[in-house]
Amino acid sequence: MKKILFKILRYSGIPTILRETAQKKEVTIITYHDPLPETFNETIIYLKKYYNIIPLSFYVECLMNNRVVPPKTIIITLDDGHKNNYKLLKSIKEYRVPITIFLCSEIIGTNRHFWWTHKIVGYSLKELKRMPELERRNLYKKNNFDFVTNYGENGRQVLNMEEIYEMFLSGYVDFQSHTMSHVLLDKCDDSLALEEVQYSKLNLEKKLNKPIYALAYPNGFYSDREIINVQKSGYLCALTMDPGFNAKKTNHFKLRRLGISDKANIDEIIVRTSGLWGLFKKMKKLISPSSID
Repeated sequence: MKKILFKILRYSGIPTILRETAQKKEVTIITYHDPLPETFNETIIYLKKYYNIIPLSFYVECLMNNRVVPPKTIIITLDDGHKNNYKLLKSIKEYRVPITIFLCSEIIGTNRHFWWTHKIVGYSLKELKRMPELERRNLYKKNNFDFVTNYGENGRQVLNMEEIYEMFLSGYVDFQSHTMSHVLLDKCDDSLALEEVQYSKLNLEKKLNKPIYALAYPNGFYSDREIINVQKSGYLCALTMDPGFNAKKTNHFKLRRLGISDKANIDEIIVRTSGLWGLFKKMKKLISPSSID
């Protein structure tokens, strides 16, 4: 049903109207996590035809120096640093598109796992995300999972350092911060919240020998405290999962992004990239308390 809905919305003409009006003078940032190569390829082909794809670093430079960006500017980001992101390099180089991948500094280059990939019997992922960070960690430890377990090369979930260096040296892939261990920052105590932000920056700068200027809040969760911590740690901007576009007046530490599902087809790509899906969800919430993913 959702595929049919995306097709209807695509051919309604509204995505085209939004692209040529609302998006024309603002900056759109989209994000994936672990996209299928075919999904990513379709995305690039579509975006290159209708948008100006720029690096996040160039946009930040424009923000810092009050410079104008091209019309219908779009930025491509990926969160977490999944190992299959490496498979996207062929398309990235072929089409010469800049992307930014946000990395968890203590997980990349290891055979450790992301905490949410391990299910806890009796708890939904939504419930786990609502828990205070230390309470959730203790629950996982009781269920034989922690952040430092090495699952071996066959169990690797993230990019290794060789892949990261190759992608970076291509000239098209930038890497920035996604905390150290993908904690949900607003569920952390003050000490841990600051540590995850500060040391991720320091660790990545040491490992990659490059400036780290941006942080993407894991799951898009943040509070006023996180904004202060990011500024205090020397970042120039931070990215949320708040839907919408970015204008000159947008807070640099609350940049908006549009999430696209990793298995999206071209109909979904067009609808979500235009911002129409976010508008559709808002309208639905006014009618019904339930939400759409």
